[in-house]
Amino acid sequence: MKTTGNLHDGRGAIDVLEDAIYILRRFPETLSIYYIGSLPFVLGLLYFCTDMSQNAYGGHHLAGSAFSITLLFIWMKCCHVFFAEDIYRRIDEKILPKRGFKEYIFLISSQTVIHCTGFFIWPVALFLMLPFGSVFAFYHYSSIVKQTPCDLKMLWDKSWGYANHWSMQNHILISIFMLLYIVVFINIGAALFLAPQLLKVFFAIDSVFVLSGAHFFNTTFLATAFSLTYLLVNPVIKTAYVIRYFERNSTQYGNDIKIELHFLKAHQQTVLMAIFIVFVSATNLWADQTDLARQGLPAQSLRVESLNNSIDQVLSEREFAWRMPRTAVAGVEQKRSLNKSLVWLQAQIEKIRPMMNKVLERIGKWFSKMFIGEPNEPLKPNGQLFKMSKPLYGLIFLITALLAIALIAIWKMRKRKKIIEERPSIFPDITADTIKADDLMVDEWLNMANSLLQQGNLRHAVRAFYLGTLSHLAKAQMITIKQYKSNRDYEIEIKRRARDKQQLCMTFSQSIVFLNSAWYGDRSLEAQEVLEFARQQERIIQLANV
Repeated sequence: MKTTGNLHDGRGAIDVLEDAIYILRRFPETLSIYYIGSLPFVLGLLYFCTDMSQNAYGGHHLAGSAFSITLLFIWMKCCHVFFAEDIYRRIDEKILPKRGFKEYIFLISSQTVIHCTGFFIWPVALFLMLPFGSVFAFYHYSSIVKQTPCDLKMLWDKSWGYANHWSMQNHILISIFMLLYIVVFINIGAALFLAPQLLKVFFAIDSVFVLSGAHFFNTTFLATAFSLTYLLVNPVIKTAYVIRYFERNSTQYGNDIKIELHFLKAHQQTVLMAIFIVFVSATNLWADQTDLARQGLPAQSLRVESLNNSIDQVLSEREFAWRMPRTAVAGVEQKRSLNKSLVWLQAQIEKIRPMMNKVLERIGKWFSKMFIGEPNEPLKPNGQLFKMSKPLYGLIFLITALLAIALIAIWKMRKRKKIIEERPSIFPDITADTIKADDLMVDEWLNMANSLLQQGNLRHAVRAFYLGTLSHLAKAQMITIKQYKSNRDYEIEIKRRARDKQQLCMTFSQSIVFLNSAWYGDRSLEAQEVLEFARQQERIIQLANV
C-alpha cells in the first residue's frame, strides 16, 4: 500500500480506491461478514415497503413490522463494525482482543444511538451541501474507530475528528463514489430489464416481466435496483474509509513502515459466494389443462364464464385485497398507540439533545468561519466589511452556473413546445379495424373527436372519444390495450383492476352500451347525445385519476 503524498492532504483518492478494491478481491471472504448483516435488512426493507404500500391490511401489523426492521438495521450496523475490524486486521496484521459482554452491549447501544441520528442529519447535510462530506465520513468512521474504552462521547469525538482530516481527499472520494453509484445502478437496471427478454429470445420462456412492457419500470423495480447497487458499492466505500483510518494512524504511530505490503502474502483462496437464481414459470391455467389432459377430458370444457367466476372468487380472498380500501382501525386503539409513540419519541429526543446541540454548534462555527471569517480578524485597510473565502466564491459561481443552465433548459422546452403546437395534426382513419387506442395520446384523440363533432360526423366522434378514454385508462394501468380485445373484455378488466372504484366501473359500462348502439348499431345520433357522451368520458378520466 503506497503512502506517498503530503501529510495535510493524504494520498490520492484514486490510489485509496484502488487499494480498497484490491483488498476486497484479495480477501473476498470478508464480504460474508458484510452480507450476513446487510442482506436481511435490505430484503426486509423491500418486503416492508411493498407490504405497507400494497397490502390493504398492512396497518394491522405496522408496529411489529417496523420494530423488526429496526432490529435488522441494528444488526446490519453491528455487522458493519465486524466487517471494518476484519479489514483493518488484514491490513495491520494484528489479532484484535476479544470483546466481553460489556463491550458487546456498548457496541449495540453506540451504533444504535449514533446511526439513528442519521435519519435527521443526513437530509439536512445533503440540503446544505457544504457539510455533507464531513457528515458522510463521520457515519462511516463511527463503525470503524476502535470502540475501547466504552465511552460514547469519545467515540463521537474521534469519529468527527477523523472525518475532518484530509478533506480534499474525502470530497474527491465522495464524488467518485457518487459516479460509481450511478454507473452501477444503470448497469443493474439494464440487466434486470434485459434478463427476461433474453430468456424469451433464447429459451422461449415468457413471463409477466416481458408482458408488462414499460410498466416494468415501477417503484418496486427502482427499489430493487438501488438495493443491489447499495450492496455492491457500499463495501468498497467502507473499505476505503478503513484505509483512510489506518493511514491516519500511521502518520502518528508509524504502522505502515513495518507492515507495508506485508498483508499481500499468500493466503488460501476462498470461493466467492454463489448466487443462485431460480426461475419458475408455471400458471394455474396450465396446471388445470394438464390435469384435464391426464383425465382424458378436452380442455375446451373449461368455459369462459366459469373461468371468470373462478377468477372473481379468487380475487375476493384476503391475500388479493391489495387494491381494496384500508379498513379503519378503532379510534381508541389508534389514539393510545399514537400517544405511546409520541412519549417514546420525546424520550429519545431528550437523550440525544446534547449531542445534537453540539453538532449544530460546530456547524454554526464552521459556517461563520466560511462566510464571515475569524471573529478577531482585523479589517483590511480598504474598508472591506465582508470577507469571502475561496469556497464561497466557488459556491456563488456554481449557483450562478446552475441558474444559467436552468434558464437555458426552460427556454429550450418552451421553444420545443411551440414547435410541437405549430406542427399540423395528422389523424388516423377512425373507421379502420386495425386502429388501436394507444396509437394516439389522450389529447390527440380528444382533438380529433372535437374536430369530427364540429364537422357533423357524430358517429366517428363517439368512437374517437371512446378511444381517448381507453388510452387514458391504459396509461393509468387499469387496462392493457390489445388488438384482439373487445369492449366486453375491457369492461371485465376494469372491474377486476378497479374493484375499489365502483362509480368508475358503472360509468364505463354505461358508456359501452351507448358506444355499441352508436357504432355497431343503427342508432340515429344527435349532437346533444354526443356532447353528453363526451362529458361521460371526461368523468371516467377524472375517476381514474382519483
